Amino acid sequence: MKTPDYLSDAQLTELIASVEQHAMLTAPDYLKDTIIQKAAKKEQNRRRELLFYGLKTALATAAAIAMLFFTPEFKLSPAGESSFFRAFNQKTSQFCSLVSDSTNYLFQNKEDFRYDK
Repeated sequence: MKTPDYLSDAQLTELIASVEQHAMLTAPDYLKDTIIQKAAKKEQNRRRELLFYGLKTALATAAAIAMLFFTPEFKLSPAGESSFFRAFNQKTSQFCSLVSDSTNYLFQNKEDFRYDK
């Protein structure tokens, strides 16, 4: 079995002195500027995303408050439900049924393609 060749203390000291006096490799001059520019762009993108998120949240909150105060009040019919709410309930039920039927159709077709060979 071969034993590894180690530098002697004198050779090691000479190598250390040589590296300290004459740097072996240096980074390119443009590298620092490039890294700083990329980091600044990422920080700017994060700030922009945070700003847009805050604006969306504020707008949604303002819209909810506006709807709360400006939604007209409806008088209930003798049956206990206004015609507006009855119509609204029917329309939303139709929409939900359409979405449910469409997604069921898509999932059934997807399974047909997956298992059909």
